[in-house]
Amino acid sequence: DGAIEDDLSLRRTIFLGGVEPQLRTNVWPFLLHYYDFRTTFLERQNIMEEKHQLYARINVARENMTREEKERFWKSVQCTVEKDVVRTDRSKPCFAGPNNPNIEKMKNILLNFAYYNPEI
Repeated sequence: DGAIEDDLSLRRTIFLGGVEPQLRTNVWPFLLHYYDFRTTFLERQNIMEEKHQLYARINVARENMTREEKERFWKSVQCTVEKDVVRTDRSKPCFAGPNNPNIEKMKNILLNFAYYNPEI
C-alpha cells in the first residue's frame, strides 16, 4: 500500500547516508512533513490533490484583493519578494537562463505563502 513502517530507521539512514538526487523529490515530502510516513500511496494522492486545491484558492484570493489590500501587500511583502527573486542563484539549473519560468513560479509561491501566513 506504500506506507512506511519504520520511519525512524529511514530518517536515520537518510541523515547518515543522504538520498540519491533522483529520489529526492519522492523522499523530501516525507522529511518535510508534507506527508505522514504512515500514509498509503492513495492517501498521498488525495493529500496532494487537496493541497493543490488549497493553493489554487490562496492564489485566487491573493489576486482578488481590494485595491487597498494590494497596496498594503505591495508595501509589506511584494516589493521585497520581487527584489529578492531576481537575485536567485542562476547557476542552479532550475533557475538558469534568461526569462526562466521557474523564477515567476517561485515568486508566486513566495507571495502566496506570505498572503496565507501574514504573521510570518
